[in-house]
Amino acid sequence: NNYEWINLNYDLWSMDSLQDVHSNTYTFNKLQSNDAGRYKVKVTNPNLPKLTLESKTISIKVCDLKKDSLELVKLYNSTNGSSWHNKTNWLKPIQKISNWHGVYTTKEGCVRSIILDNNNLNGNIPSLELNTLDTLILSNNQLEGNIPELNTPFIKYINLRNNVLQGNFPNKLKNWTDLSGIDLGKNILQGPIPSIFGDLNNLQELKLDNNQFT
Repeated sequence: NNYEWINLNYDLWSMDSLQDVHSNTYTFNKLQSNDAGRYKVKVTNPNLPKLTLESKTISIKVCDLKKDSLELVKLYNSTNGSSWHNKTNWLKPIQKISNWHGVYTTKEGCVRSIILDNNNLNGNIPSLELNTLDTLILSNNQLEGNIPELNTPFIKYINLRNNVLQGNFPNKLKNWTDLSGIDLGKNILQGPIPSIFGDLNNLQELKLDNNQFT
């Protein structure tokens, strides 16, 4: 049999050239944060050219403490962190990120939730890459610009209500298959509401009120 491994979240990901295509086990020589995501494997056999089997989805999360801290610094700088109402322990090198106000971590210490609502954030939300993040709450601030292409494949809940976000939805939306709730009400988002929302099987709450959708 031949085994082709596919990362469903990152189109540019490719199998290691040293990987044995006849093995049903994939080995990461050095697991990195950009290896995180959802995978499937396609199985073919030259004796059965019309038959292709696919595995169930396999999820991989990678905890990278250094990368997560840098992503949080990016959020702080992009949203004028010096003017936040509460920035306790942010950017203090002796403090673990789990002690930074509004940041909650996994047992390994990587970012699980960011909750900074009503905290005077202003500016643009950066394109964060946090593969262990499942909750992002930045409501009731003064955030502007477009909703960024967040590389957060396991995100479950997003609340950006009551900001001044504009434009349309990010392409990464299709990768947020764990999403159970999203609140984007009271912004100035425009354009059509994408049909991809209908394909997010775990979605239970969708709030898009008070925008400028067509």
